[in-house]
Formats: sequence, C-alpha cells, structure tokens
Amino acid sequence: NNVQYLVQLECSQLPIPPDRVSFFTAELDEFPDFISLANLSVVFIRPDLSKAGCSPTKLAELFAMNVPVVANTGVGDMDSIISLSVNGSALVPDFEPSTLRAALEDVMATTGKQIPIRANSEVAFSLEAGTEKYRQVYAELLGPTPRKVH
Repeated sequence: NNVQYLVQLECSQLPIPPDRVSFFTAELDEFPDFISLANLSVVFIRPDLSKAGCSPTKLAELFAMNVPVVANTGVGDMDSIISLSVNGSALVPDFEPSTLRAALEDVMATTGKQIPIRANSEVAFSLEAGTEKYRQVYAELLGPTPRKVH
C-alpha cells in the first residue's frame, strides 16, 4: 500500500518508533474499539463537485469518541465545523509537507488541553440542528408562504 509506505518513510525520518504506527483492516462492528485507541484521525476526501454537499459520517463518529482530526478544506460543511478551539482539529488547504506538519503540530498541541470534543460537537451533529438546517433550506427553496385572502 502506497500510503502505508509513505507514512512509514516519514516516521523513519522523525523520532517516531515504527511500533507506534499501525495499519490494519477491521470489520464495521470493530471500528468503535479501534477508534477509541486513536489519538488523531486523518480525514482526506477529494474535493470535487460530488462532495460539495457532503458531511462525512466518519467526522461525527470521530468527534463522538473525542478523537480530533486533520482534514482538507473544500468538502461539504467541514470548513465550518472543524476548529482547533472547538474540537481540537485542523484543516489543511493543501498537502504540502510543511502544511501537513503544521496542522499535525497544532492538533497535537491541543491534546493536553482536554478539549471536550464530543460535547462541543453535539450542536453541529444533533438531530435538532440537522432538522433546523433542512427546514431553512426548504423555506428558502419554497419562498415566502402566500397569505390567504378572505
């Protein structure tokens, strides 16, 4: 796997022991157990037209388990949700090594601050918030309600 090779190569150039990075495949029902072991997750999604309206489910799942993320910009509503101060997470506008390293350092610097990622994310991912956003979209699409004339 090319990604695995690149990560291992980068770790070999940093003071990261090889046994501190693991790669594995898991069944869906095993994911919560594996996510609970994570200090950080990377959520990179190709930003294209088909992803403009998406909100990755994995983001809500990670935040629910208090796992911060590094994600790329330009995908759905992630740009408005991800924040160092709110969920200890960072966005990257590109994949340059210096950009990725800076984002990683920013996120890792927040881990000692005990940011309540789950609690801070409940508003963004609550049923009530989702319902209200859909109501607003439908109201905008339908326009003002015509008044009945008696």
